[in-house]
Amino acid sequence: CYGLAQTKKGWTQIIVVLALAFNLIQGGRELLNTNPFRYWKGEETKEQYLVRQLSVYPIYQKTNQLLQPGDRLFMIHMKNYGYYLKVPWDADFVFERYRLEKLLRAGAGAKGLKTFFEKHGTTHLLINERILTSQEMGLEKQELAVFSEFLKAFASPLVRDQGHVLYQLKSIKN
Repeated sequence: CYGLAQTKKGWTQIIVVLALAFNLIQGGRELLNTNPFRYWKGEETKEQYLVRQLSVYPIYQKTNQLLQPGDRLFMIHMKNYGYYLKVPWDADFVFERYRLEKLLRAGAGAKGLKTFFEKHGTTHLLINERILTSQEMGLEKQELAVFSEFLKAFASPLVRDQGHVLYQLKSIKN
């Protein structure tokens, strides 16, 4: 009897070749989906490419333009692209709004949220309101009402872009 079935090495080679082929196909699909060819050919800038690829990139650019040294940002449902920001920032990425939700469920109220952000030195919030307010993935009605009360009392919207909002928190003196 001849063939690959005679050796364990043959089956190992088949598995390696199939895994490699699978990875090449998946990588090719991802390459086609991201369409970096115009950027590679110099027909568009890095910023144009990122705007085309990342829905959050335009609000990150605006945030970088507006925030000053000494400002600190807290992000809610803004994905894990903080490396595009030029200011110090904080967020919950594993469970996107873990600390916020924990405070709201504990009954912190609008003033409790203000205290939380003040303790962390937060001067601005960057929020994906489409997710935060969605019925499927957003805050519960009561929690959303409290958070909305907090925003109304202690924050001012600076920029809105595609459901993303940058808020400036009112100072401790207010």
